[in-house]
Amino acid sequence: MKILHVSDLHGHAPWFLTVSAWANDYDCVAIAGDSLSMIDDPGGARMLRDWLASFRVPVFYSRGAYDPDDMRAWGLPLLHCDGTTEFMGWAFHVLDTYSVQLRLPRESPLPGIVVSHFPPALSMTSLTKGRIKSDGRGDVRHWLGACGNVRLCLQGRVHDPECRQDMAEGVLVSAPGMSWFEHRLEPAFACIDGAKRTAAICDGRKVDTYSFDR
Repeated sequence: MKILHVSDLHGHAPWFLTVSAWANDYDCVAIAGDSLSMIDDPGGARMLRDWLASFRVPVFYSRGAYDPDDMRAWGLPLLHCDGTTEFMGWAFHVLDTYSVQLRLPRESPLPGIVVSHFPPALSMTSLTKGRIKSDGRGDVRHWLGACGNVRLCLQGRVHDPECRQDMAEGVLVSAPGMSWFEHRLEPAFACIDGAKRTAAICDGRKVDTYSFDR
């Protein structure tokens, strides 16, 4: 299984087009929030819904602050915004950290992947370069252990993390952030290979590959 992991597109139209084109080469897409750049933007919400409806593979989407709060009600069969979904021998645990009426993840015997807009607390991926303040959350770190057999955490939120990968609760955390070149056609991204247990993270300048086998 191959997963495309992106986050924080923030309404940059060329990145939407690129992700749509890339998605055809993957089994599923994980989007870790903030595809839009304004709150309460009806036009942006319609655009996002139409874009997500165009995907032909499952999309595991953890909402950010700028994403519509009614995405689960859109009724898109391939869109998973919260809870646990088993797919191709893996359990995808999607955290909606902005909702109080969410479906919580459940423990699964399958190898698991947590998709979260927020990074886990006390991780280097929760720190923006040059800042002391952490954007990590303790509940995200909790679910890495509570879901059982989690191998990977796909996060968003932090545009320029101190590190684009780290370990938390024995789980590899992938944080592609935003591209170093915001006006290029390609966003920052990670390519996850479930068979090889590798995550290749590209920040717009270079590609680093990490293993999450354990």
